[in-house]
Amino acid sequence: WNEFVLDAAMYPYKHRCLPHANDNAESWSQSTSPWYFSGRQDCIWPIDETDSRVCSITGRGSHSCIKDVEFMGQTIPRTCGSNYDSFGNPRFIESVEPYGYSRMKDDVFSKDLNWGFTSFDNFSLAFVTTFQSVTLEGWSDIMYRTIEAWLAAPTIMVYAMLIILGAQIAINIVLAVITKSLDVMESEEPENAQSNAGDSA
Repeated sequence: WNEFVLDAAMYPYKHRCLPHANDNAESWSQSTSPWYFSGRQDCIWPIDETDSRVCSITGRGSHSCIKDVEFMGQTIPRTCGSNYDSFGNPRFIESVEPYGYSRMKDDVFSKDLNWGFTSFDNFSLAFVTTFQSVTLEGWSDIMYRTIEAWLAAPTIMVYAMLIILGAQIAINIVLAVITKSLDVMESEEPENAQSNAGDSA
């Protein structure tokens, strides 16, 4: 396995899944992408397990994956990649080989990335991630990962607003409504008890 990863990193063109370019956002669309009409391929994107940080493919984030790394005594180039093309078409088949878990989850299946549950890859995961941030549970880790992949200033502004509006105001309003409902229920219990006692007398 290590020899394969080394060879794939040193000579990536020998190991292409498709015989042409992997991405061309300027001339392709979601339905004309080769990953759409060719379907999922029996390939993998080798993962650098020594770096579990989120990468910025565009270079706008604070962490770039494009650099040389030491692997098996050799310096090899490391590049950013994705299990999806730039239009969201999946690239690889759903197989548990060679990792022991789905290839399509290998990029986020890590404790440092919450096993892929906190991300903005689709609406449901974005909802869970936003809800977790609003509850103030691990929100700073999610913010730091977003900064690594995107611009720092807008990320900080968005999370500041999310925490102020979502965590401080919305959660307090929900708690106030719940508390008021409980108070009403408690005040109705003695009245019901008295009316039941009057009926039995």
